[in-house]
Amino acid sequence: MNIFKLGKIRPIHACYLLSLVGICILLLCIQFTNNHSYTDLTAPNFMVIDDDIRLSPDGVKSINLRKLGSYCEPDCKTLTLYYRLPELKKDTTLMYRSKDVYTSLYVDDTLIYQTSVPDSRFYNRSPGNLWNIVTLDESYSGALLSLNLDIVYDTSAITADSFYLGDGTNIILNYVHERLFAIFISMFIILIGVALIIIDFVTQNKIIQTGHALLYLGIDALLTGMWSFSETNTLQLFVSDQRILQLINNALMVAGTIPLLLYMDYLYNVFQEKFTRFFCMFYVTYIWICLLSQFIGIFDMHDLLIVSELSLLIGFVVFWIWIIYLYIVLKRKCEDTTPVVLQMIGLGALFTTTLLSLSTLITGDTADRAKFVRVGMLFFIIFLAISSQIQTNRLLAQGMEYNVIKNLAYKDGLTSLGNRTAYLERLEFYTHSDIPRIGIVYLDINNLKQVNDQQGHELGDKLIQTGASIIQNSFGIYGRAYRIGGDEFCVFIEDIHLSSIYQTAAMSFQNLIEEANKDDSFPVPIQIAHGFAICEDLTSEKLKNSIALADHAMYENKAQLKASTANN
Repeated sequence: MNIFKLGKIRPIHACYLLSLVGICILLLCIQFTNNHSYTDLTAPNFMVIDDDIRLSPDGVKSINLRKLGSYCEPDCKTLTLYYRLPELKKDTTLMYRSKDVYTSLYVDDTLIYQTSVPDSRFYNRSPGNLWNIVTLDESYSGALLSLNLDIVYDTSAITADSFYLGDGTNIILNYVHERLFAIFISMFIILIGVALIIIDFVTQNKIIQTGHALLYLGIDALLTGMWSFSETNTLQLFVSDQRILQLINNALMVAGTIPLLLYMDYLYNVFQEKFTRFFCMFYVTYIWICLLSQFIGIFDMHDLLIVSELSLLIGFVVFWIWIIYLYIVLKRKCEDTTPVVLQMIGLGALFTTTLLSLSTLITGDTADRAKFVRVGMLFFIIFLAISSQIQTNRLLAQGMEYNVIKNLAYKDGLTSLGNRTAYLERLEFYTHSDIPRIGIVYLDINNLKQVNDQQGHELGDKLIQTGASIIQNSFGIYGRAYRIGGDEFCVFIEDIHLSSIYQTAAMSFQNLIEEANKDDSFPVPIQIAHGFAICEDLTSEKLKNSIALADHAMYENKAQLKASTANN
């Protein structure tokens, strides 16, 4: 598919998209070719002993640590692993990861370490996904080490792996080093999420609502990035009680589906469908059940995660169906399909990496469940963000076009004041408002017909513009000015002290007329007759009467001005 033919996408946009794809491919290449670790050194000061862990004290029965559950009986509550210690140096460290089990470590039947966490009914029953770090004495050299695993949930949730023996500091440095790429991707996704949330608020438009698609996509990215970072199991190295991390991890998984649904709703208004509304309400109820169960202690969030996983799967299926449907509709209408195609690419990347992750999970528990998913999520977030921004830009462009049309519909083209349509709508507004009273100024430019007949309509238009400027810069600065006829104007003033405002504006009004007449641009002096009335209790009938009073006062002033001119 030629990206330059996906609609009205410009070459610079296409180059930018291809650059992002290139970055992602580069990161993938780094991920799958980076096999360096400290264990590759010629003289390592620690070693990985996973292959030396045994299921029997005599060391005969080997074991696959990724399938510990398969070695347990149906009602099994405890599993014991064995390891024969080699010759130890001073301050040798044994480090291993355990998940959803309490561990007890014995050396020749002597307890030297056990999982210990403070009591709290708000945490899960499990001690979490934690690193166990034990310092071994030199006197333990050659002794039999036995590790008891007390199962919390069931045999499918039992984990003990990543056994290291050697210098503790270098073990930790090596582990973090091996996961730098995963940490970087996770933090990058978090930053993208924060950026999208900021962009959403920056691009909101007062004229046309662009929705909050970017906001909820940003929240989804933020939650996913935090979950991905938690799955690197590096933060667990520096936290004493890992149960809080497990609870956060579970909460992130529970809360992760709703932002995607809200994103789809703002983008495609999917809540018009009954199924989507029902599904969303069901999921919100599920979130509250998880929270209440955790607080009360009926269930752990861990026990209810299956609902979250199934709901996320359903959400992606709905997303796929909707996107494919939209693509078909847009194709038939010969409209731009760029945003939809970008979303399909993002979904495809996430779907592929999710399948890879599931294939690894099927074979057994893994230390990093997000290994492939975080890369797919990075593609997913980037492509959906670009798609959403394209659609937001279109809405903003439509808003600007709407603003132009609105200005043409409600503004007088010659004077830029409100036109008669705006004037009538304002009158209608006053009849339904709670404004206590308004001042009404009615105005009329004298001698316009004489100027048009003697000097032409071009100079007549200039006279109207000059008069409108005087009206706006005197009465108009205190209210709303409208041109309601050829030479007729009206100003509405909304204030408590209407009389004093009118007097101040009238003085400014007269000064501006005198200043304009010094120019001698017109064959006759500029004269603008005006009348003023106050309307209280803004009903339709009282507004009509007050306007008539202002109009009558204006005609009296008009007669006075003409009489004054005749006498001169």
